[in-house]
Amino acid sequence: MSVPIPVCASGQAEVDEARAERVAAEQAIRNQLRNAEARLVEASGRFAVAAGTWRAWMRDGSDVLGEQRRVLDQLWRSGDITAVEYLVQLDQTYSAERAGIELQGSLWRAWIDWLDASGTLNEWMETL
Repeated sequence: MSVPIPVCASGQAEVDEARAERVAAEQAIRNQLRNAEARLVEASGRFAVAAGTWRAWMRDGSDVLGEQRRVLDQLWRSGDITAVEYLVQLDQTYSAERAGIELQGSLWRAWIDWLDASGTLNEWMETL
């Protein structure tokens, strides 16, 4: 018959393992926080640039297109430009307008990205 020998385990291995897990979890949280902060800074910067560009377009570009089309129409009707010149230049005004629409889309995307990065996207969606 054998008699069990009591083993005196100090539990230090379990304590060390728990500490290592805690340190790893803390590092993971710090990494996530740094990533979230970087994402917010990047989104804020993109939104600021897009907003500034959109304001400049609205101030300097959008109103000019209607006037430019009106002048083109007058030039064509008066015979100062050919139909081909009229169509080419008219197409250019529509290309500029399309660029403005794409710019507005970029502004919306930048704003949505900022809302998402700031953690307020769901709140904003609930207000709709």
